[in-house]
This record gives sequence, structure tokens and C-alpha cells, in this order.
Amino acid sequence: MRRTIGFQVTTATGLCMAILLLLLVAETLYAIDRANDSADWATQEAMTLNIGDFDAQLEAISNQLMLTGTTVPQLSTLPILGNNARFFAEQDIFNRLYSLLGLYDDVVAFFVFEPQSEYLFEIHSFERYIAGKRQAALQTFLLANPYGDDIAFLGTWTPVQADGEWYLLCLYRYNRVYLSACISVEILAEGLREQRFYEDGLIFLADSAGTPLHATEEAEALGINLSRTGSWSFSGPNGSYRALAKSFGNSNIHIVYARPVAGFWHSLDTFQRVWLIAAVLSVLILIPWTLSVLRRVVLLPLRELSVAIARIGSRSLDYRITSGGGSAELQEIFSAFNQMSTQIERLQEELREKGREEQRLMIANLQHQMRPHFIVNTLNLIYNNTYTGNDELIRKVIEHLTSYLRYTLHSDRAIVPLHREISYIRDYLEIQRCYYQDMLFYSLDVDPACEEIPTPCLLLTPLVENCIKHGFHRQGPTQVDVSCTLSPGGNRLWISVRDNGEGFSEEALKKIEQEESVSQRESLHIGLWNVRRRLELIYGEQATFRAGNLPEGGAEVTLSFPCRPDSSINGTKLARGLDREGIQRP
Repeated sequence: MRRTIGFQVTTATGLCMAILLLLLVAETLYAIDRANDSADWATQEAMTLNIGDFDAQLEAISNQLMLTGTTVPQLSTLPILGNNARFFAEQDIFNRLYSLLGLYDDVVAFFVFEPQSEYLFEIHSFERYIAGKRQAALQTFLLANPYGDDIAFLGTWTPVQADGEWYLLCLYRYNRVYLSACISVEILAEGLREQRFYEDGLIFLADSAGTPLHATEEAEALGINLSRTGSWSFSGPNGSYRALAKSFGNSNIHIVYARPVAGFWHSLDTFQRVWLIAAVLSVLILIPWTLSVLRRVVLLPLRELSVAIARIGSRSLDYRITSGGGSAELQEIFSAFNQMSTQIERLQEELREKGREEQRLMIANLQHQMRPHFIVNTLNLIYNNTYTGNDELIRKVIEHLTSYLRYTLHSDRAIVPLHREISYIRDYLEIQRCYYQDMLFYSLDVDPACEEIPTPCLLLTPLVENCIKHGFHRQGPTQVDVSCTLSPGGNRLWISVRDNGEGFSEEALKKIEQEESVSQRESLHIGLWNVRRRLELIYGEQATFRAGNLPEGGAEVTLSFPCRPDSSINGTKLARGLDREGIQRP
């Protein structure tokens, strides 16, 4: 079942359609991936811009804190100043820092404090006043001096937690007095969420350890790893997500943006969905339609031709192909097949009526050309290449096969010009070359003066077939060489057919030399005996036939006969005045 042409064509068609569909899906996935990459790039650009702005804001606030600390001399002694002096100093600090509250929305307050005396002076706007419990917790944190004398803690923006809320603090110490700025992480995150770049996903701010600084419950529910940086994909409770993370330059936090990634179908726009549905429907329609066309145009005619060849092989010579064929090439092959069958049947009838051995040999040669294995192998070669798309090879094989079969239509003529016989051999060898590829090479060396010499029809075919049949019994490619030359006097034609195979066995040479006539089952070289016998019937003692082995390896058959034989030799009528198509002129 798997070796039938129908199964192979069906399988190949299905595979081609499946590959086309997979390529379409792959192209769509690639387009979706490119779209995701573009979205990632745009998001990264937005994040870079936001981080740059925020880093510039932090640097400006830090610079203002340092400027205030260096230009207000009373700052380091503020807790011990008198009431009036302290009031004016606090007013000076207030004027310097309050303007920053209007510039930066996420700055909630500035603090001047001294933990030992529990002195604390706070600067804030009414809109961002830290109310009640949260303010007390932040003030308690500051006065508790958790940073001690850690110099590394000073001058850096560090996330701290007070009453469940996270803030960014930057402290500068002047003697025992600290000047600090406080930024609300929640307000910072809200500002980021309002930007259109992040409207499709979730924004998280985390410290270097991956601790969420806000939206803790959302981060835990999403299952995102906030300690990572760069870009990555992960699975959340509601599908797949794409995450991007970048670190701030002037603080120990980083921003993480997670956006949902739609599934394959939901990632397609309307046009892509329509295109994909149309492609699938086209494949589902094209597969049965293509198989139907192949069955009607190729498979059924091939099956009928195979049946016809088998019937002819079983000697049912009255069988004819009645269908018209699925294509012009097959119609021509069917027509040639029917004409060839008619010729075989007529020759067989003549053989029964006349009983001449020459006609029996001609029928044997015709039936030899009709051997199913050669034609079936050739047809299999054609149709095995129908689904590989090798149209050039198919056209070449059909061209030579058509010429090969057309020649046999005139093979009932005893004599044809040598160039017609050589052309027939070339068609046969070209078909074999298409089948064996680089394992077969040949050369046809014909003297132009020999082309019109009358030659027995189908004389060289058994010799060339013998070279191919036995030449492949050795390793490496097979070489077949045919040469045709005139004798020095120009009155005889010499033909040499040689190969590079294993050569003749001693038993085969002995039988050929003794002119033994054996059946095909008893000898693989009955074709050589037929050639020798035909030469004897047509030319008598004027013909020569020699078979032997070459010193360098391989077999060689050499034969010769007169260029212009008598009009009747041994009762065989020879055709005169042949045109180039091998048809006798009136």
C-alpha cells in the first residue's frame, strides 16, 4: 500500500499542504514576536526616559539639601539656639526648601532633626501633609537614628518603611543635626501609572532584594520575581506576562513593568484572523481537489497503462487502451502503446503464417522493448518527481520516452538509417541516466559518414542493455561506449559496444563462440545470441560478431557488416531509400 503511487502522491500532497500551513502559522508567530519586541523597545525607551527624569529630580533635591546645609551657618547649632535665632534660621531653611515641594509632586516633606535632643523641624505642603499615625511613625523612625554613624547611609536615597508605607530618604549630617528629604513611593508609582506607556500593564517599584515598595498584594498575586532585571516572560494566574526591569541611577530601587501577553488567537488582528481562516479553508479544499485532479489526470491513466503492460506481458496482444489519457503526453504514450501492441500482434500473426525465424526475432525484440519493468520504472521515475516539483526532469524523461516508443512503431521495418538507431539508443540511455543519475555515463562516437548507412532495426539495443545489466555488478559508476566507424575501404561498417563492468564469464564466452541457442532462463546473454543470429540471417557470412573482455576490465562486443548489402540476402528483403524518420519512400 505504501509503495503505490496513489499513496505516495496523497502523502506528499498532504505534507506539502501541512508545511504551507505551518509556514503561515510560523510567519504569524514571527510577526507577533516582532510586535512584542517593538512594544518592549518602546517600553524600555519610556522607562529610560522616566528613570532619567527621576534621577535628575533626585540629584536636584540632593544638591539643594547640600546647598542649604552649607549656606545656613546656624543649621548645625539649630537645636541649641534661642527662640528668636531659631525662628529666623528655620524660616530661612523653610524658604529655601519649600519651593522644591511645588516643583516635585512626589516629595512629601523635608526634615531637620537632632535625635539626641529629639529636635525635629518639618517642611511640607498642606496637600501632601502626612497625617496622623503615618507621620508619627516616620518621625519616630527619624528620631530613633537607625542609621547611627553609618557614613554610607548619608547622601544616598534609601527606601525605608514606616507604618507599612515605603519612602525614599536622603540624609546629610551637619555636626549632630540631620537635613533630610522624604519622597513617597506610592505617589511616585501613581505618577508612573498615569503615563500612557504603562496603561496596559502593572508598575512595581522594588528594592535591590526584590521587596515590593508598594502594591504588595498585587505583586504576590501575580507571582512576579521583582529581584530580576532586564526582560523576561512568566506565567501569572490569568495567563502569560512580559516583564521589563530597569534600575534607578541615584537610588537603591528599580522599576518593573509587567504587561499581559495575549494568546495566539487574541494576538491576531481582524485581517490576520480572516487570512488564517481563509488559508486553513483553502488547504482543506485544495487537498481533496488536488487529489481528485491527480487521480483523474495521473493515477487512473497510470493504473490503466500498468494493466495494459501486464496484459501485453502475459501475451494478451489484443488488449488496447481505450481511455483518452489524462494529459497530452499520456495520450501520446497511450497511442504509441496501442500502435506498438498492434504491430506486435501483426508480427506474431505473420510469424504463425510465414514461420520465418527473422520475424520471430523481430517480435522477440519488440517484446523485449515492451518489458514492463523498464516502462514501469520509467513511469515511476516520472510520477515520483510529480510531487517534488522537478518539472525539468519530468519533461526530459517524457520527451525521451515518447521518442523511444515512437521508434518502435517503425521497428517492423528490417532496415533503418544508422542515425535513427543511434538516436533510439540515446533516448534509452538518457532515460537510464535520469534513473541512475551519476552512476551511469555513456558516449556515442559516430562517424558522420556512417549516419545514412542502412542498419538492422533494434540491432544495438540488446548490446547496450547487456552493458547496463551487467555493468552495475561492480563498484563505481558504469561507463557505456558506442562507436561506429567505416573500414579503410569505406565498404564496411564497424560497431563497437563496450562497458567497464566485470566482463563476460568464461562460460558465457564459450557459449557465444559455440553459437549455442539457449532459453532466457538458462542464460543472461540471449540478447547477444539474437543479435548474432539476425546478422547471420541478413548478411550471412559477410557479417562478423566478436565478444570478449578488455585488458583493463569490462566487456566489448564488436560487429561489422557491408554498408550496401544486396537487395535480398538469405530471403530477407531489405528496405531501400529510407528517409530520416525511418519510413520507406514510395
